[in-house]
Amino acid sequence: MRLSVIGCGYLGAVHAASMAELGHDVVGVDVDAHKIELLSNGRAPFFEPELEDLLARNVDAGRLTFTQDFSAIEGAQIHFIGVGTPQSESGAADMTYVDAAVSSMLPHLGHCTSAPEVVAGKSTVPVGTASRLAQAIEPTGALLVWNPEFLREGFAVQDTLRPDRMVYGLPADPGAATKAQEAMDAVYEQILASGTRVSSWTTRLPSWSRSARTPSWPRDLLHQRHVPGLRRRRLSVTGSGGRRSAWMIASVAVSCAPASDSGAAAFPRTSAPSRPAPTSSASATP
Repeated sequence: MRLSVIGCGYLGAVHAASMAELGHDVVGVDVDAHKIELLSNGRAPFFEPELEDLLARNVDAGRLTFTQDFSAIEGAQIHFIGVGTPQSESGAADMTYVDAAVSSMLPHLGHCTSAPEVVAGKSTVPVGTASRLAQAIEPTGALLVWNPEFLREGFAVQDTLRPDRMVYGLPADPGAATKAQEAMDAVYEQILASGTRVSSWTTRLPSWSRSARTPSWPRDLLHQRHVPGLRRRRLSVTGSGGRRSAWMIASVAVSCAPASDSGAAAFPRTSAPSRPAPTSSASATP
């Protein structure tokens, strides 16, 4: 399958190399010329165990290329967005890079004729982002999903190729949701064959599920008064500290945000994750 990855920082570079390792034909796009030069030569612009081996092997095999030219994404079936969402002065996520990435992609979407074309967001974004971006992407014929990442520094390649679960935020329309999930399942076919579970909801929820598994977010989540239906709750949690608190906060988000019938019960509401929560947001730099 032909894939594109927009943003080749920590998140994007790891995802691009990992998808090529699964056998996909991947092009990574970034505006940073120095970063593109390093990656094109099989070198990582940061240290992450196993990453340079994946880069070198797949660049040499011709499955993985990098460019500054957005036209290179034309004809790809799945387009992953992995640009950064740094904190703005107001404390909210700065959506400048996500919005710029989508704007740059739009003229080059709608060229995949062999299968449904999907834009899959991986960046950490506020609730409501997917609905807003879907309106811009819809005229191209592409479907928007959200497929958040759960990467730990030092284990990013492992977490990408051997994750605990896959999370999909799917379109509300059942027909579109089915097409989008089939496309995403095809991307991750080898991973899912190993027994990795899939949790799916409408696109509003997964950005919270990703954020709530990061230890720095539980407090912030409880103070998000602008999220409709999200109630402040006092939680008394013992055991795994921030990890279990984060998991239970995720359960609060699940209970208060709309979920699809297929995914409403797929996210455990009381159990802690089987591996430690991420130590950083692992957001890609644009």
